[in-house]
Amino acid sequence: MSNEYDIEFIQALNKTFLNEEQIKELEGYSKKYANKSDQFLLREIQRIKPTVPQNVINQHINNLDHLYHMDGFINRAQKQRIDMIKKILSSPSGRGKPDAEGQFFCCGSGLLLWFLVLAAIWRRPYYY
Repeated sequence: MSNEYDIEFIQALNKTFLNEEQIKELEGYSKKYANKSDQFLLREIQRIKPTVPQNVINQHINNLDHLYHMDGFINRAQKQRIDMIKKILSSPSGRGKPDAEGQFFCCGSGLLLWFLVLAAIWRRPYYY
């Protein structure tokens, strides 16, 4: 799948599920994390995870399971990245109590975590 198609697919998906304010937040995240290494993104996922309600983390894991089984959209390398990220999300963390027990994109940290997860899987080019 071409990089151009990946970007168009993700932008269309974002517009379907997110409001204008959330899309602007994602654009800000894209600028902030554009040139960060994969290691940095994975550390950020670990750092942000304790601030996100457990039900939202469970939704992220469930969505990753669905993505994993989407033949034609996911290649072997992306499946390996999904497995790695699911391990990070599933591992216990010294969770403090999150501020809100809300919906999938209830708070900035839930949206940021989902952005980081997707960036760690599909970002081009991959930085090491």
